[in-house]
Formats: sequence, structure tokens, C-alpha cells
Amino acid sequence: MQIIRRYKPEDWSSLWPLLHSTFAAGDTYAFSPDSTEAEIHSVWIEAPLATYVVTADDGSILGTYKLQSNQPGLGSHISNCGYVVAPNARGQGIASTMCEHSQAEAMRLGFKAMQFNLVVSTNEVAVRLWKKHGFAIVGTLPGAFQHKTQGYVDAYIMFKPLAAQPFLDVPTTCALSQTLGVISHFTQKECNGMNSVNLSAVLSNLSEPWQPATVARFNGNEIMVAKAMGAYAWHKHEDTDDFFLVLKGNITIEMRDRSVHLGPGEMLVIPRGVEHRPIATEEAHFILIEPPGTAKDGTTFV
Repeated sequence: MQIIRRYKPEDWSSLWPLLHSTFAAGDTYAFSPDSTEAEIHSVWIEAPLATYVVTADDGSILGTYKLQSNQPGLGSHISNCGYVVAPNARGQGIASTMCEHSQAEAMRLGFKAMQFNLVVSTNEVAVRLWKKHGFAIVGTLPGAFQHKTQGYVDAYIMFKPLAAQPFLDVPTTCALSQTLGVISHFTQKECNGMNSVNLSAVLSNLSEPWQPATVARFNGNEIMVAKAMGAYAWHKHEDTDDFFLVLKGNITIEMRDRSVHLGPGEMLVIPRGVEHRPIATEEAHFILIEPPGTAKDGTTFV
């Protein structure tokens, strides 16, 4: 079982090597690869509002994140986070868990939004993950990161509203959410029924296939849109059915005993526990309706 808790001073002996190796790689963080232990302790432990660690059953550290204001004073209502996952813990959903936890903590502490200032464009796994969690690229900084092996590469500014923002009226807030291509915590109540959601606009902001964006919530379920291209992995949902409604193009749902072909306006519900994989030979667009967290917690890849 994984536990997320606040950092303790006795964690440093395990945390320092993890942070040192991450910064020394020179491919994700702007901190100098030659940063000293004191410098890393300052930026990760002393300067942030709070630092957290993810631990395994044996107490070993699987990951860590820091939470702080993105700017001082008049910009202090926007939060900022940095995340690091231990190499031996990658692929276990640690980064996703920390991202969700950090948003909840930021809201609890009164932050109105979260911003990542320098997401390295070549860190494609991170870019896809943050998009999956509702962050949108709101700016591109050409050549802003000096990659250790690839030279000067672009970096992204990524942003997500978290809570009702008193400096925006509700229609403006809803429009902002739609522009970003996400329905965030504060819009699910205020925006439902007020503004239509332009699915084409949301889909145009999606750059990767099989990375859904939540556009609304309905009776506790998330309504998502996604692009399909190529073959997704064989998988099954243990606790929920799987809903597909094709908007554009064609998608084939392969199951172990048969295949179902779906065109625009056609839908299919796959019962829980049934192994399947969707395939699109050309780009297709589709709608999913699932309980929150299904993609992370309720899917078994086979």
C-alpha cells in the first residue's frame, strides 16, 4: 500500500540521492546538474509551503512533490508543484497519484489554480500525464530549456483552474474552462446548463490519441472526449462497464471472441470484466462515460 504524507527530517537521507540524480540528469528540471546538497535542500524542503513523500509498505520512498505559491504577493493565489518519482517505482501510477493529491492539498490551502512554469517539451510522458489530469498548455517558450543531451528545446506553461475565482464572473470562468479544454472542480456545478461545451474545440486541443479530456460530469460520472489512432492495449475494467460513442471516423472494438465496428453516431457498451481493445486505422473521435478514476484505478492491462 502507498502512503502520501508530509516530509519528515529523517526522510532526507533517502530523498537527497533521488533528487540529486534527477537534477543531474538535466532532462526535466532547470536546476543545475551540479546543484549541491544544500541547494537542493533549500529548493525542495525549505522554500516550499509543504513537501510530501510517497512511501511503500517497507517505508522506502517511491516519490516526492513540493507545493508552493507560483508567485509572491498578488500572484500567490496560484499554486505550483514539482514531482519526482523514484526510478524503481515508475509505471506504478505514482506521478498520477501525487498530481491528484497535490490538487486536493492546493484547494484545501485556498489556492485557486495550479500552474507548471517549465514543462520540458521532450518529457512527453509528463506532458501526456498532466493533460490527462486536466492541465492545458497555455504557452510555449521556444528554446527555453537547455537539455543536457538535446540542446535547446521548447518548454510549456501548463495551467488548470482549481476553485471558484472571485475575480472572474461565472460566464467568464466557464469560458476559460472550455478554452482550456477541461471541466475543473469549480465548473461542474456553476457551468452545467449555463454554457454549451464545444466538443470540436476541446478535441482540437488534444494532441495525443487515447488521452481523454473530461468535458462534463453527469450523475457522478465523467463525460470525456478523446482521439483514437492506432491500437490501444488489451484491457478490462473490473468494476464498471465501458461506454463508446463515435463522433467522427471509425473505431473497431476487438474482443477475444469477436469484433464490433463503430462509425459516426454508433455506440457500444462493453460489460465489466470483458477484455477488449479499440483500434482506429485513421484518426477518430469518440465519447467515453466512466466513473471518476476508472482509467487509473479500475483498468487491468492484459
